[in-house]
Amino acid sequence: MNQPSPNPAESTPPYLTCREVLDFLMGFLDGELTEPQREAFARHLAVCPSCVNYVAGYRTTVRATKAATLPPGVSGSDPAAGVVPEGLIRAIREARRAS
Repeated sequence: MNQPSPNPAESTPPYLTCREVLDFLMGFLDGELTEPQREAFARHLAVCPSCVNYVAGYRTTVRATKAATLPPGVSGSDPAAGVVPEGLIRAIREARRAS
């Protein structure tokens, strides 16, 4: 007797919505997502050109802002180094994760 073929929708986790992609964006860029979250994020980007463009624009904005706000004589990838107390940075990141 033939078994019904599996429904692909049942075996594939649901796609994130565009709103959920925005909610995960900072974690994605900071490399803080779990493997399943990264996979869901990538799965959404594979089918949503609008979010791909948004993420690219966001990355560009972050890079430009970091470069523009480096104090004289400070170089490197962390523009807050030596300017913003590390404890404050940690507190802000923890508050973002909790919300």
